Amino acid sequence: MATTKKMVLIGLAIVTGIAIGLYQKPQVRTYLERKTDQLLPNSATHATFYKWRDKQGHWQLSDSPPPTGTSYETVAINPKANALPSAAFTGKQPP
Repeated sequence: MATTKKMVLIGLAIVTGIAIGLYQKPQVRTYLERKTDQLLPNSATHATFYKWRDKQGHWQLSDSPPPTGTSYETVAINPKANALPSAAFTGKQPP
């Protein structure tokens, strides 16, 4: 029983290593990104947020527009980035 588990783990490690190696190739990465964009709905791969200040002067961020009559900015999020730029939401540049 323990030998079977070890073999499964070794096989899984090999498959994971091959997948990581393939993903490092630009051609494979581009292909997978293109297929992901085709399979997922646009809302899952591209996000737009609305940024505005409330009556107290605090920044608000939402995926739906603010109340009517409130001035706002739209913030488009790059789906290929893994972090949100703080300056896009706070208006302050990092030190």
